[in-house]
Amino acid sequence: MSNPPPAPARLHYLDGMRALAALAVVALHTMQMYDTPMDGVAAPQLPLHQPWAQALYAALLQLVIRLGSDAVPVFLVLSGFSLMLPAARAGDGRLPGGVGRFFLRRARRILPPYYAAVLLAFALIAAVPWLAEPRGLYWDLALPATWQALLAHLLLVHNASYDWYLKINPPLWSIAVETQIYLLFPLLLWVWRKWGTLALAAAALGYGVVANDLPIPLLPLSQGNYVCIFGMGMAAAAIGFAPGQGWLRRLPWPLITLGAAAAYAAVCAASIGRLAQLPGYAPILVAGASMASGMVAMALREQAGRPAGLVRRALERPALVGVGRFSYSIYLIHAPLLALAAAATLAWGMPARLAYPALALGGWALVLAASYGFYRLIELPSMGRR
Repeated sequence: MSNPPPAPARLHYLDGMRALAALAVVALHTMQMYDTPMDGVAAPQLPLHQPWAQALYAALLQLVIRLGSDAVPVFLVLSGFSLMLPAARAGDGRLPGGVGRFFLRRARRILPPYYAAVLLAFALIAAVPWLAEPRGLYWDLALPATWQALLAHLLLVHNASYDWYLKINPPLWSIAVETQIYLLFPLLLWVWRKWGTLALAAAALGYGVVANDLPIPLLPLSQGNYVCIFGMGMAAAAIGFAPGQGWLRRLPWPLITLGAAAAYAAVCAASIGRLAQLPGYAPILVAGASMASGMVAMALREQAGRPAGLVRRALERPALVGVGRFSYSIYLIHAPLLALAAAATLAWGMPARLAYPALALGGWALVLAASYGFYRLIELPSMGRR
């Protein structure tokens, strides 16, 4: 009797990417915590007397906002890449166990930690008075935490209404978006199996162009840019790992990655310097393209037997990979934990120049420690039942 083939090696650089994306989101919400508007920051009152220092400080804050805002596209590219990887490696474009088995595996992986995070935030709002009333914090977006909003979160449709989608735990809107995009994954996979990688990319892009004009608020049916970058991740996995990719593999992917990264840097510069009014989808698509092309370049470099480059070695640092393993837990529960820490600084009457460092140090320590515990107690067992 022959031995089963060995399991494919884990791509540790994906964990590094997840870690950076999760930490960027935490950094964004740390800076936004003392100011409710999603696009604003109540900057700490640091004693910066030189104009150049003030300008540099303001630019750094805007960079944090830009990178944190674009972390959701990073997660969606990674999701499309990771889900496509088994089918690409097999080369047949089919889901192991069929479509029903795919949805069952996704539900077991995503839902137990998600439901625990929803109920945790809802319970904290009910139990902690400082979290139940508006305080001029980012957390005000979570209020009021109504039973209708809770039901919408449990059904993963809270992004269907402005009355629900930021309530209870604001960052969880993206979990609804990603879960709903999963419904399109078998269809996109069928397109790839039938007509190839270019058809897959064209289908995702075409859907994005058409769906953005649909008169449906919030749902990913009308936010086609998210479907588009999910498709970018799928196409990247196909080019990097599926057989028969031909000329697509021979493209200069390192140069393409550099070009996409330069375009993203230009988008960041335009956003920070307010040099241009860019469409809302532009940073999302450029961030997705730079991520997807970079993953293709790293995959092809590895398969060619070449040593890992500087970027991959940085992404595979053990500490970063370790954080990436529980990045989903970080994303799920960081907001209520930061809100607790921020409420404590307000209760103690800290001035802004002390409150921000306290939140950055104490709040982050709380987030990382509690998220790791959440991962061990809730997320990891759900992964074992896949």
